[in-house]
Amino acid sequence: MKHFFRSVAAVVAVAGMCYAADNPPAVPSPPAAVKLPANAFTVQGKIDSVITSNAPAGASAEIVLIEDNGQKMRLAVKSTTTIYGADWKAMALGQLQKDQRATVSYQTIPNGVPEALSIRLLKS
Repeated sequence: MKHFFRSVAAVVAVAGMCYAADNPPAVPSPPAAVKLPANAFTVQGKIDSVITSNAPAGASAEIVLIEDNGQKMRLAVKSTTTIYGADWKAMALGQLQKDQRATVSYQTIPNGVPEALSIRLLKS
């Protein structure tokens, strides 16, 4: 009886190793920039300018993007806006530079201003 249980244990161990070899651990995916609401839009283009917030002067943060169709789009940037480099590493708004290509997901808030939800740089 002892040999029977050892044999069963050996079979289970070998089967487990085979299963592990056939099913490697999942590779983590890039972080989700943000869960976008249903009324969100996405635009791609080149960064024309970046204005970081200046609380004492009352200026809010914003980014101006020149869309691929040539139109300029001014978007408000909030503290909740996620910003990632092309390598999916988090960045600060002040690290964005003119002429970098980016994808911006945004929604238009009730006062009509487009507000950036996420900004992600594209590989050059």
